[in-house]
Amino acid sequence: MRHIRKIIRFSAADMMTAGRIGMGLLFWIVPTAAAAQNWTTTFISENDAYFNIGDRHYTNGLYLSLTTPPRARNEGSNRRYSFFLGQSIFTPENLTLESPDPDDRPYAGWLYAGVRVYRESAAVLDRFDISLGVVGPSSGAEAVQIWFHALNMFGGSVKPRGWESQLHDEPAAVLNAQRTWRVRLTEGFLEGELLPQANIALGNVFTYAAVGASLRVGRNLRADWGVPRIQPALQGSDFTDRDAAGPFAWYIYAGIEGRAIGRNIFLDGNTWKDSPSVSRETFVADYNLGVAVIGGPFAVRLSYTERTREFETQRRNDKFGSLNLSLLLGG
Repeated sequence: MRHIRKIIRFSAADMMTAGRIGMGLLFWIVPTAAAAQNWTTTFISENDAYFNIGDRHYTNGLYLSLTTPPRARNEGSNRRYSFFLGQSIFTPENLTLESPDPDDRPYAGWLYAGVRVYRESAAVLDRFDISLGVVGPSSGAEAVQIWFHALNMFGGSVKPRGWESQLHDEPAAVLNAQRTWRVRLTEGFLEGELLPQANIALGNVFTYAAVGASLRVGRNLRADWGVPRIQPALQGSDFTDRDAAGPFAWYIYAGIEGRAIGRNIFLDGNTWKDSPSVSRETFVADYNLGVAVIGGPFAVRLSYTERTREFETQRRNDKFGSLNLSLLLGG
């Protein structure tokens, strides 16, 4: 009964906050999408349970976006605009402790919405975005995780007991800029290309500089700029170019990104209040493998990520999966 009361209490409070933000964006997205032509909507689910039944560290990410068709700016380049909503959840490794291990990462959640601008040419993609939201109880992370566990999803029947110690409420903002280059390696029936990229993020949630690259092999690779992901990660594009995809496109890829971390609120703790925290590693790397299939208006992309240790007392690397579904509307 105590567990059920917690679900109800957090659903009524935290989920109401999350719902107001989410519904505000969805009320704009749905009528816009209904009349849209060649807009791309993308849904991403990331979870460590895709490869390991249980919750640990970055344990769940949800993301929804809507991206406009290209709008010509000058010869050889265009712009797209993207609107997005997301939530990320972080926990320690042991969910059974009411007083979590101080040497493990704290409980934390982040709910955010944002806007992005893409500037695209044949060989370069620039992206600039801003994410605004809240870290802490108002993110609704506790209610979402307890709900998943009550349904025996993403972590089995283990009840997370330490959310009372999560990070405090804090307004959260991140500015992000990224450039990706398209380097063609082979052409013909089987295409190959390299997508190097550089990325910088500034804010009280994340501050870091990153460089990375993806190697892709497949058909009609110009259909996108790689797999879209949830920050921080090696990020592709939220949109799909139907003309470039042709009747069918596919690729397999391997990628790596290294980040020099200046701030990570989910490890460093709250900015203006005392809160749980751990000693952060300065350099973190992601190793990625994945596959994408694009046919007609649909795109399905699957990724596996291994992330090196993010804090000094972390015992091993983290592993999680990413499921990405995109739909090209209208057209």
